[in-house]
Amino acid sequence: MSEFRLQIRSARAMIWRAPDALETRLLAEAIQIADRLAGACRRTAASSRDATRNWVVEILDESNGVFYRFPVSGS
Repeated sequence: MSEFRLQIRSARAMIWRAPDALETRLLAEAIQIADRLAGACRRTAASSRDATRNWVVEILDESNGVFYRFPVSGS
């Protein structure tokens, strides 16, 4: 079984990384959470949209490799 962790990155920097693994070990649930997080990032104030347009929400696997990537602007 895999553990998944979420993070948000921009092209230049780490924005946020979850301190703990998700409470699910199901990839489908982890993807659903990542998609919702990307949607929340998309609903920023108009003045912040330029800053968030190159963000991506990523799911990391146990070895911190990127398992899934969801662009905020393309969601």
